[in-house]
Amino acid sequence: MGVTGIHHLLVTTADYAATIEYWQRLGFTLDFETGHGSAKLDPPSPGPYVFVDSVDEDVAPTVEVYLDVADHTAMSGEWEATHWGTFVQASTDPDGRTVWLQEVGPDGH
Repeated sequence: MGVTGIHHLLVTTADYAATIEYWQRLGFTLDFETGHGSAKLDPPSPGPYVFVDSVDEDVAPTVEVYLDVADHTAMSGEWEATHWGTFVQASTDPDGRTVWLQEVGPDGH
């Protein structure tokens, strides 16, 4: 299928500060904050990072998995170019969860 591993987890939150603190207690280090309620945290050893993004209090927080794809053009389906320099496609697992397929381009994150 062309998946090479887990790229990152997207963790949405209604309590940004507490969520950042939680991941830092687990050993993740803050790489950067965007200044608008989101941040990237790097793992304590090589592996996928965690991206935290704030949502409104009336929105249920989620965790989304983003999988690395070597070449999105070799895979079927509709792919969306993002402002991050990536290409993404939503996929649904047998239990109805969304798993994101993602190719990171040369200028992507």
